[in-house]
Amino acid sequence: QALPLLVPKAAYPSNFSSWEDAEEDEDSFRRFRDHQLSEVLECCCAMLGPKTYLGLVASAAAAAATSNLEEWRTYEASLFCVRAVSMPIKVFILGKDRGSLGAEPRSVHHVTEAAFASTALASIFAGITGSVPHMHNPWVLKEACRLIGEFTVWLDRGRTGLVGGLPEEAARLGAEEARAALLAAPPPPLPAVLAVLIRGLSTPQAASNAAQALRNLCARCGEALCDRQILQGLMEGAMRVIAPPPSQPLPPFFPDLAERQAVMEGLSRVLTALPAGPNPQGVVPGGLSMADGALALTAPLLERARAAAQAGTSVRPEALKTLAEDLRLLASALRFMDAFPGLARPAAQASQDHPALKVLHVAWPILEGVCTQPACQQEPDVVAAVCEVYQRALVSTRTSGHVLLPPLLSASAALFSASHHPGCCDVLGTVAEIFGEVKNAEVAAMQAGVLAGMISSTFNLLQGGANASNHGDLLRALYQMADRYLVFARDVLLEVPSFPQLIALASPAVRQREREPVLGGLVFLGRVFGTAGKAFSPEQQPQIDRLTGCLVAEGPRLVTSLLMATADAVSRNLARPLAGTLWAVLQCDALGSAGREWVVAAMQSPEFAGVCANVLPADEAARFCAALVRAPPLPRGRFDALVGDLSAVLRGEAAADVVMAYEM
Repeated sequence: QALPLLVPKAAYPSNFSSWEDAEEDEDSFRRFRDHQLSEVLECCCAMLGPKTYLGLVASAAAAAATSNLEEWRTYEASLFCVRAVSMPIKVFILGKDRGSLGAEPRSVHHVTEAAFASTALASIFAGITGSVPHMHNPWVLKEACRLIGEFTVWLDRGRTGLVGGLPEEAARLGAEEARAALLAAPPPPLPAVLAVLIRGLSTPQAASNAAQALRNLCARCGEALCDRQILQGLMEGAMRVIAPPPSQPLPPFFPDLAERQAVMEGLSRVLTALPAGPNPQGVVPGGLSMADGALALTAPLLERARAAAQAGTSVRPEALKTLAEDLRLLASALRFMDAFPGLARPAAQASQDHPALKVLHVAWPILEGVCTQPACQQEPDVVAAVCEVYQRALVSTRTSGHVLLPPLLSASAALFSASHHPGCCDVLGTVAEIFGEVKNAEVAAMQAGVLAGMISSTFNLLQGGANASNHGDLLRALYQMADRYLVFARDVLLEVPSFPQLIALASPAVRQREREPVLGGLVFLGRVFGTAGKAFSPEQQPQIDRLTGCLVAEGPRLVTSLLMATADAVSRNLARPLAGTLWAVLQCDALGSAGREWVVAAMQSPEFAGVCANVLPADEAARFCAALVRAPPLPRGRFDALVGDLSAVLRGEAAADVVMAYEM
């Protein structure tokens, strides 16, 4: 008796049209409905059982569906009452998922009850995808899209013909009554559900929820969406909204970039379920391969990007924003193409069929034009978008993308020289992670040249008067790239002529006040000192000697910067990485006692004494210094705690006598 009374409580305020004109506060309404009322509805569902609960809500929805258009609030509230308890309903209908063990076994009675609950849910979805007049209201459409997004797994497993689906489970258990109910009232067909979501993408109130629901649906129902007719209708409908032809004016409402990216990622997920290519008989199952789908999906984006690039470099600089967004959508389309099954084949053969490479073959003239146009090079958003496309392409194609390296390296070098954009470093770091030390001598020389150029260019920029604090993201990207090379292509990094400049830039990097550049510099330095302290073969020893020489030359300044960072830059959660770097300095066998001498000199320097004023007396500083360089050293955990306490003292957050704990 209580549930029918609760449904109206979930309704929007009377005479509601928008929150700007409403008397009730939106935040108060959301708090009440999404938290307080939802808890009450969960209790009702638990006491009544999902089957009875859904039956009552379905009756309320059916009654509201036939009411006049002014009563859309009750219909929307009925949809909310289902979504508010979506989790227990899904568990009841579909069973508990035990991960790798599969679904939990269920009895005939449980499956029968779940089947009737599923039919009640199907009746609610039939109204959403049918001809209920209230679905033309934007607020009802918004709630419907949210409801679809919550039940995508049911839309997948409830259909017939699916191994492990609900009808097959009922047939396996001999629950004929349940099977008959499921076959009589299945989930709505996917094209009808997609039509609702695509309409939601064009509606301001529903666009965000529709985009998320569409991405969820593509992830859950990818195999069912691979039907050629359904997929073509989906791509045409979605792309008409998120990437209309450049010859047409934009519609009154255009989804945000994040919403369009969610749609593109969903469509990309569907493409991974398409066949990689022809079968042994030379026939593509379903008539559409993954590469065909990728080309069809990205064609509208490339058309828009081509038009925007031409406009942005001539008379319409504002078109650069459109160009950047379309290139980011292209990157989203490439995101899941690393699932291409042809990657298991030899790289030469995989590179011929990979959908990402086929897309890039069409897109490359546009990307090349963007990389060479000064207007595009000076627009950070465009450069970031191009770099994102390059990274997605590398991650998707893996080693089969070796054909991309020469033009990609050349383009990255040109972009970095013109813009010093950190995305270029991220691209080069991805090259190192995937390819390591490139075997082709010509490409390897190009890779080393681009790496050396990026390091030198950054060094010259910061030494030429640029404020390092204004280039924190560049330092972050530079040291993350260098760290990748140190792990995956050490010889390439150690042999570049600008390697000493990279070590020299670490001092300003660890003195930044932003977390990411400091962490990047600390991780890199810790790995560098750790590498210098290892034993290597005679062939590699000249490189290690050169590395050690760079560390000896810059060591005093580096250690001073590390100790100064404990006081004026490093946040509390970076004290442990900083301690790890200091530990690597002190334990580096190649340096002998030099590391300890640098620490002592740094803590006795006037610069360090300046930050100790009023918080750390000289005698207490000497005690901290003795604890840091003691032999034998403190256990690693205790050493980390010591550096953390030193940082706290210098910040005025702890008393200097905490050092006593490390002298016992």
